[in-house]
Amino acid sequence: MIAATVFASALLLNSLAYLHARAMLRFSPEGLRTNAPEALGLLDKLEVMALGVQIPRPTDTATPRDHGLTYESREIPVTEGVTLGAWWIAHADPVGTVVLFHGYAASKSTLLHQATVLHRKRYSCLLVDFRGSGESSGADTTVGFLEAQDVRAAIQQVVGQKRSGPLLVYGQSMGGAAALRANSLSPLAIDGLILESVFDRMLTTVKQRFYAVGIPATPLAELLTFWGGFQSGFWSFAHNPVDYASDCHVPVLMLHGTDDPRVTLNQARSVYEALAGAKSMKVFPGAKHQSLVEFDEGEWAAALDEFTAPIANPTGH
Repeated sequence: MIAATVFASALLLNSLAYLHARAMLRFSPEGLRTNAPEALGLLDKLEVMALGVQIPRPTDTATPRDHGLTYESREIPVTEGVTLGAWWIAHADPVGTVVLFHGYAASKSTLLHQATVLHRKRYSCLLVDFRGSGESSGADTTVGFLEAQDVRAAIQQVVGQKRSGPLLVYGQSMGGAAALRANSLSPLAIDGLILESVFDRMLTTVKQRFYAVGIPATPLAELLTFWGGFQSGFWSFAHNPVDYASDCHVPVLMLHGTDDPRVTLNQARSVYEALAGAKSMKVFPGAKHQSLVEFDEGEWAAALDEFTAPIANPTGH
């Protein structure tokens, strides 16, 4: 009876973890999105524990035109069956180019505030939908692992066109993780990297979600991480931006909120400390896991100016 009970418990836990991993990595075609863990009541938490979260496929809720920006839509091929949607926002007199990548369960329209500030500073911008989001193909996400291919494909398109000034990459949360992994596979042809709210390890970011709900993370977080990688075809315990960071030799600006419940400041600092090249970090007191340019545009823009100045004018003249 003891053996049967242990076996049944293990089967139940693994079945729940498999179901939850599937729900988090495969976007549903429609429906209401499950509230953030902190906003769930007791009955909601029980329902999520039993059925998993529901995350509708992210769509664009606005266009650059809504922000007064002229743009053209682009289609970026990655691999057979994977095509990315993107917006190219050209500046008439650019000082550089920035390629922007969004976070988990989001789309390129969530990057329009950043693009507006960057365009005001005379940067041309390429806003990219990861696979499974916006105008891109598919309905799956791997939280930055396969998205590293998307990063490389988007950057290659910009590298191959006529432009002036430095080429920078901005990655928000999952977008930053994907950029670090892409660079770790082989160095990206970029002049600088801006990482906002990036997690350190796949396992710890999964655990943070359990902490947010108020339940013990182990062993469910480990099981969820395992089954998520299994379903996506990779060993998810090795998907760790803190490890990718040691291969990053280009200048990096890290932006992070002190009250981020998804990625603690100490976890972000572990990524920062592992970076191999020139680096700087801007901390936003009181900010959570959110768009930091919307939290404090002035401080965000000032940090960007300080970071880009030596890149745009490396000789100091």
